[in-house]
Amino acid sequence: MNSRYTFIVLFFSILWSCGPEKTIDTRDASAQIAGDAKDLDFSSAMSEEQFNRNYLLNIQWSKPPQAGARKDNRFMLRVTDLEGNPIELKFLDFRLYMKIHGHGGLDKNRSIIREDLESFICSNFFFTMSGPWELKLLILIGKEKYAFDFPVDVDDES
Repeated sequence: MNSRYTFIVLFFSILWSCGPEKTIDTRDASAQIAGDAKDLDFSSAMSEEQFNRNYLLNIQWSKPPQAGARKDNRFMLRVTDLEGNPIELKFLDFRLYMKIHGHGGLDKNRSIIREDLESFICSNFFFTMSGPWELKLLILIGKEKYAFDFPVDVDDES
């Protein structure tokens, strides 16, 4: 009887830890970036394929991303046209997601600060484990909305 109880507890613990995303933040990053962007609906946003027809995405990490709640992960995101000319971004938001485990990282207090018209500095977020992650990006360029995933390989804590 004890082993059956232990199995049930273990089974539900595994389901809980690798189940649906529990750290998704419902706050709107637009409050930090563009006051009139708070009502944006990205449900009909264009895909990465459509984005890549006109733009290039450049993400520069301050250092390679690392797992661990105390790691200072930080990147600058910039968009250019296909010829390398900077493109003005109206809005940016992102979430962390680890597809193979079905969970997010610690991104509720993430910081998204406009560096200039073409770029944002993103910081104050943490990957909970090493491995393949995705930045789930929401980008507004003019009136064009884009939503797609950008892959990130996260190293072990050192």
